[in-house]
Amino acid sequence: MVVHQLRFLSPRQVETLTSLSARHLARMADAGRFPKPVRLGEGKNGRLGFVEAEVLAWNAARLEERGVGAKPVNGGETAAVETAGGAPSANARPDLPRRSGNNGARIETGSKTAIRAALLKNAEAP
Repeated sequence: MVVHQLRFLSPRQVETLTSLSARHLARMADAGRFPKPVRLGEGKNGRLGFVEAEVLAWNAARLEERGVGAKPVNGGETAAVETAGGAPSANARPDLPRRSGNNGARIETGSKTAIRAALLKNAEAP
């Protein structure tokens, strides 16, 4: 029997990956238009988790519907997506938001060192 490693994502992580609110995701799951979460905790208010592979497959299906012909990079193991031209898309790292004023570079939210470095780099630029 082959056992694949499953990874569960929190609703907040799924919000980041899809750019949809948790409430909208719940409505879509109830309507059968998004993967249903798995109850990880006990009781009515137990923790919910989404299967990462299902969420990434849903994202890839949206790209296919758009007609881009996008395909997952590294066999679909990461959230990075390769566009039809072969270059990684601008949204290859949705977990690291863009910050204004840093020439579009992605920096980790809350990393004072990275923020300080980006600000110093912009201050030195002509």
